[in-house]
Amino acid sequence: MVDKMYDLDHDGSYRVLISELPFGLGPYVTPLVIADDSEAKDFMSQGCCQTYLQRVWKGNMGVDTPAWKVRFWTSYTRISTGCGKKK
Repeated sequence: MVDKMYDLDHDGSYRVLISELPFGLGPYVTPLVIADDSEAKDFMSQGCCQTYLQRVWKGNMGVDTPAWKVRFWTSYTRISTGCGKKK
């Protein structure tokens, strides 16, 4: 479903991935945060998620991106790539 949405509207699907959910779950709870917390690798492997993460890695994040999103992606990419893990 995520990739179908992505096929129709790239930017719109990115906004959905990082939009805070209105369920009273706490601040900054987004579909990507939930996927990361639950280790939903199938969800994170979707083209939409992967291209969004690539944009972040390549520095295509907007200048007006809130600081919490930058912190999230910095910590997410360290976790998902295994950087910072003790051996």
